[in-house]
Amino acid sequence: MTSREVAAVNRFKTAVNWDASAVAASLHLVALSIKNITAYLSLANGVQQADFGIPDPSAFEVASRRVGLQSMSMSTATGHIQSTTKEQLLVQIKKTTARQLARVLIAVANLRSAARPSILG
Repeated sequence: MTSREVAAVNRFKTAVNWDASAVAASLHLVALSIKNITAYLSLANGVQQADFGIPDPSAFEVASRRVGLQSMSMSTATGHIQSTTKEQLLVQIKKTTARQLARVLIAVANLRSAARPSILG
């Protein structure tokens, strides 16, 4: 490999923002957690025996190892966002709730009228 190709490979390696062994350890812990939940549910539903798994404490250390973000920037332009008071939010929630309740009541009324036998036959 030329020095340019080595530099490109090294750049790619350092650009990867995750640790494969940490992801594998995390997946193992998730699988063990799912197994323990199903074992608990089995016991709660009358099964006489269920196997629970206890992870090795070092698995948590490996799983928590993360590369993480090195830096981040974000625009902070907030000129188009309008300030809202608590009272304005409560009014909006009440309006939305009233509209939803009205829709439900209309739907129930429509179902009741559709369920009644027609007078005209």
